[in-house]
Amino acid sequence: MLLDLKEGREVSDKDFDQIFDPKTRKASQTHWSEIKTSQIAANFLADVENARVLDVGSGCGKFCFVGALTTKAHFTGIEMRKDLCVAARTLAKDLKVERLSFVHANALEADWSEFTSIYLFNPFYENLGEISRIDSDIVPSKKKYLGDVGATKQKLAQLAVGTRVATYHGYGDEMPASYFLQQANVDCIKGLDFWIKGEA
Repeated sequence: MLLDLKEGREVSDKDFDQIFDPKTRKASQTHWSEIKTSQIAANFLADVENARVLDVGSGCGKFCFVGALTTKAHFTGIEMRKDLCVAARTLAKDLKVERLSFVHANALEADWSEFTSIYLFNPFYENLGEISRIDSDIVPSKKKYLGDVGATKQKLAQLAVGTRVATYHGYGDEMPASYFLQQANVDCIKGLDFWIKGEA
């Protein structure tokens, strides 16, 4: 199945999600990006020399797995939940997926400047408590949500000219003024928008 994806054959989310444990599969429809969305976003983000892509709040790593299998870029997922991060690392090793790494940390405390591209699938929305929670590790907090969104906007503003960003259902605020929208609702996927950082 992974070989099918790598070689460009169609793979369903249901089939792909079999690589994950039952709890992770159950959360897939709400919390992890679909295969089609991941492929399209990954291709855009990888379309620079020596592309290094950061997935903010990578969860089980689904977007990173798809990106690493279908492009030549290196994908790094940063995830606050240790169990999801460890599971993603173990899976990548067991499945021998290259150009892929997972970091257990708060992405907002990481240095984003080493990356050419950023993927944001509304990573803080769970804090509002308006969707089903992955687990009880993160207690909903509007204050934390607003703080994380504000910190993300600052980080985006500080990145180098030419940085590519794909937002899927946004991240909670408008993009900094230095970013130029390349395409909205890409391939008729509602909420998938592509941006490139220009001169401030």
